[in-house]
Amino acid sequence: MSDYIPNPPNPERDPRNYDRYYEDNSGKGVTLVVGILVAIALAAGLMFFAGSPNERTDQAQLPAQERTITPPANPAPATPPARPATNPQQ
Repeated sequence: MSDYIPNPPNPERDPRNYDRYYEDNSGKGVTLVVGILVAIALAAGLMFFAGSPNERTDQAQLPAQERTITPPANPAPATPPARPATNPQQ
């Protein structure tokens, strides 16, 4: 293949100046991502701060009835604690 270009060199159409990693309008992706993040933050803020402060006065309550815990029917005897190892050479 030769490097001959029949038309006069136009920098916009010259294949030798082609850079496949260059995009002229590369700001659209960043704008889209930032827009989505702003929308998520706005929705979260509205969900968190929605309603009036007077509606958020409820407190957790104790259970209405007390629970009684019954001991096991036949308790197992406790195992004695382990004795420390002794060194007979001391």
